Amino acid sequence: MSRDDVARLESDLGAVYAEFTEAGADGKPIIQQARDMEAPVLFFKEGGLSGIQLDHHSRFDVRFGDVSVFGGHSRDILAALENANGGALFGLGAVLFAGLAVSTNGFFAGADPQGAPVFWDDLPDRPAKVVNLEMRGAYDPYLQNYAAISFKG
Repeated sequence: MSRDDVARLESDLGAVYAEFTEAGADGKPIIQQARDMEAPVLFFKEGGLSGIQLDHHSRFDVRFGDVSVFGGHSRDILAALENANGGALFGLGAVLFAGLAVSTNGFFAGADPQGAPVFWDDLPDRPAKVVNLEMRGAYDPYLQNYAAISFKG
């Protein structure tokens, strides 16, 4: 979708209240559009929509089968994404599903000393869950920073 296509959705997304530009991994500019707290942050690169960032305040939901990304337990969400992707990677504080072009923050905190997974849902002060939907290949430059992990079972 172009920026003009997205602009036609303003009645659903809300008006843009701020726009920021930063350099992507390839040095090309990425434009971020911020809207109201219930709208996703949108990312544009080379005139087209390149990513969407949603959090638990969003009026939009992402579902994989019957699992709601913002309504289910992190273990169930990550297992559903892992099944859909065929695997999962962890690094840089995020769980990455490269085949789906999805990354998550605020779901998985790492492993305890015995190697068991620790999920944010089980911690006393839980951060906001954030889901990033990117264009295919967006994470390729960073894959060396991730290691395989599994949430099944």
